[in-house]
Amino acid sequence: MGNSQHLLRVEGVNHAPVLDDTDDISTRRGGSAMLRDAPAALAKHFHNLETVSLEASVALFEVTTDDPDGLVRCIAAHLVKHFPHITFVVDSAPLVDDDFAGALREVTARNRFRQFRQPTVAVPEPTGGHGRVCELDRLRPAATEIMQGDKKRHISASVDDRRDWGREQRKHFLHTTLELDAEVATTSNLVDLADDGSRRFGNLGGKMAVIYADGNGFGGIKRGLLDNRNALHDFDTRVQTLHKVFLGDLVESTRHDEDFHNGKDLRLEVLLWGGDELMLVTPAWKGMETLQRFFETVEEETPAQNLAEAAHKPALTYAAGLVFCSANTPIAEIVRTAKQLAEAVKEVEHSKSRFDYLVLESVDYPTQSIEQFRTLHFGANASKALWPLAPLTSGSRREGIEHASWPQRIKETAAFLDCCPRGAIRDLAQHWVRMRDKPTDAGLCNEFQRRVDRFLEINKRDFVDELYRRLVDHLVPEHAQALGHDHAGWLHLTELWDYLAPLPPKTGRAAP
Repeated sequence: MGNSQHLLRVEGVNHAPVLDDTDDISTRRGGSAMLRDAPAALAKHFHNLETVSLEASVALFEVTTDDPDGLVRCIAAHLVKHFPHITFVVDSAPLVDDDFAGALREVTARNRFRQFRQPTVAVPEPTGGHGRVCELDRLRPAATEIMQGDKKRHISASVDDRRDWGREQRKHFLHTTLELDAEVATTSNLVDLADDGSRRFGNLGGKMAVIYADGNGFGGIKRGLLDNRNALHDFDTRVQTLHKVFLGDLVESTRHDEDFHNGKDLRLEVLLWGGDELMLVTPAWKGMETLQRFFETVEEETPAQNLAEAAHKPALTYAAGLVFCSANTPIAEIVRTAKQLAEAVKEVEHSKSRFDYLVLESVDYPTQSIEQFRTLHFGANASKALWPLAPLTSGSRREGIEHASWPQRIKETAAFLDCCPRGAIRDLAQHWVRMRDKPTDAGLCNEFQRRVDRFLEINKRDFVDELYRRLVDHLVPEHAQALGHDHAGWLHLTELWDYLAPLPPKTGRAAP
């Protein structure tokens, strides 16, 4: 049998047992990095592989070989040897008559079939754990001991390897990914990331922001490019470049920003990086700024110049979830919540970039759906009016405000918030929620309108116009503009008040 062309597809599957099985941040970081790095590194070890596409945990290669089955077995054995705690599927399909789309469908189907036939968890080898269960993943048998602070912990071989990998990633990820001249170390745990020992940010100290962003319809876009392997490769490169530009700009902007550092360590955690997804953790006082920076990068990406180019270069949009919470909240639950927010955004709007958020004021977290959680707090009718938000960096729908970047707007927004009657706006939000809860109650409707009239009477018209231009317009979807003052903007403004533009006292704004 002579040499022939094949597509070879490698995918890390069944992610939960290596991503969501523990709240230990180093272990989660390591598991994510292993899933990302293992398929991508194969081309360096097997030199006859030509990379076509790289996603978060998937690699697609073209290869010329006279023994495709033998190559598949060899690659699978290599992955088991070097990444024994992660489950992979490896398959090939012949590339006949240059039918790239057909070969890709076939090799993907073979991957799925293989996935269904193998265990969902990498079965560990017998160890000398003396019958103990891993204290971090609470699933696998313990194999070794570590010290966490002043406590001795028994952990599995899987956790031990992922934890070591994650600690190395903390030192090298930014340097390697961004090709920096020097190492950039990040904080080793979420408590240090969110620590505000000097109380510069008041009640935001000890809180973190978890940011998850996922591309809208990227899978459909790629399916539309299956007849053109170069276009598929270019699309992957385009997305990876976009994410890299964002992360590079973010890291560069933090070099002289002491509020983004704890000592020499950068207050940043990268929990997911690859494909069309990313997940970051920042201090609560940097969460909104970081998310808006991402949207700015997406908006500034070079658009297609003509219809022909647009066919192979569609606009990129994202759905994002943003959760503000205590750094002591179980990270696995907050990750789940951030993803739920983004998924809910996609159900409402998948052709434009939008985001949703949740503010958790204690270590409690949603144990039900986001809709049920909000219904519990605000009532069913008010919750239905909480639509996803457009990027705050976009221009106001009213005239009179410049299109400025969010970092440029922060000081102006902070100064404006200082002039706003927070108590009166909170009062409007509370009465709006009550009115929405019982929309047929004329008394509640009249009371809300009376308080709106009083707010407009006390505050000058110029101030109210400025309030809408700078803040409220960004928090209210276009379709709600016809409702006058009956909108969720009051509630959004109340919920996000401390997080929109938090600046330390030296800038002239009191800590919240």
